[in-house]
Amino acid sequence: MNNYNIYQVNYLALSKNYLAIKQAIGNKKICAMLKANGYGVGVKYLIPFLNGKVDFYGVSCVGEAKEIKRYDKKTPILIVGKTPKKDFAWCSKNHVRVSISNIEEYKECVKEKQPLLLHIKINTGMNRYGISKVHELKHIVDTLPPYLVLEGIMTHFATKASDEEFIDEQYRTFQCFVALVPKNCIVHCANSYTTFHKRAYQMDMVRIGYALYNGIEPVVNIFSHIIEIQTLQKGDTLGYDRTYKAKKTTRIGVVPIGYADGLDRRLSNHFSVWCNGHRANIVGNICMDVFFIELDDHDQIADRVELLGNHIRYDEYAKALTTNNYDVMLKWKDRRMKHEIIGKKQ
Repeated sequence: MNNYNIYQVNYLALSKNYLAIKQAIGNKKICAMLKANGYGVGVKYLIPFLNGKVDFYGVSCVGEAKEIKRYDKKTPILIVGKTPKKDFAWCSKNHVRVSISNIEEYKECVKEKQPLLLHIKINTGMNRYGISKVHELKHIVDTLPPYLVLEGIMTHFATKASDEEFIDEQYRTFQCFVALVPKNCIVHCANSYTTFHKRAYQMDMVRIGYALYNGIEPVVNIFSHIIEIQTLQKGDTLGYDRTYKAKKTTRIGVVPIGYADGLDRRLSNHFSVWCNGHRANIVGNICMDVFFIELDDHDQIADRVELLGNHIRYDEYAKALTTNNYDVMLKWKDRRMKHEIIGKKQ
């Protein structure tokens, strides 16, 4: 399918998104979130652009940190998830920052005696990770051995525009903990939403993922092509389980992307893509390797079909699937697609 399907990474869009972030934060630090392969975009595409432009990379685990080291050995990496003690030595050797979220993890760091740069997670209402009691943070600050450096303190907001009052409540709670750490400690809590909509909460560093990859413009575009045209007569059915029946003579285009490539099967018969300047309805059940669209009289074999880009955005998929944009971003698989870079590294 590589001859027909295109996975396009747009450095021009990435540059616009990055510059918008820089304009919003001034001289504050940026931690570019590269977990989950850069939200599905691909770290091998993102790092050549981000190298030298951001202060940290954020990842979920040691495995992701090791992958990033293949492309950039200098930019500091912060593991925001859990780090097993067996990996402390590697993190220490490679100056990878470790986050801790409870007293037990702190005690493991002390016991292992590896020089580590630590970021402490504070639970302010997300109730996923983090220290919830002020006295526990005070114990860490007061007993920190010389081989452990408290480089940062962070929390994570649980809501966005739907509940800004809770963001404010979390921020106020966070300040009670921030008051206990040294002044040179990097304080960070702002995600993409709060970076732009709660600018007072940017603190020393912002952790940015979504706004980099789908802010002003989407960084990923996905295209395919019509490879076959079928003409259905009134009453003819289409595809597996015959879920579509033609109400009149209808031209059907066959497009070689399917649910194996991330086009969710639940979009069958109730989504549309972009072809030749018009919306083209997806009809019939999406197959593993192909899907079908209704054509007009002008559409022909080899015409390009946009599945993601300036006309079809992540939020449309999210609405149709009753999920969020992040979930949609991570569904796409580029293994069977030709890769293209638009624009040069800025």
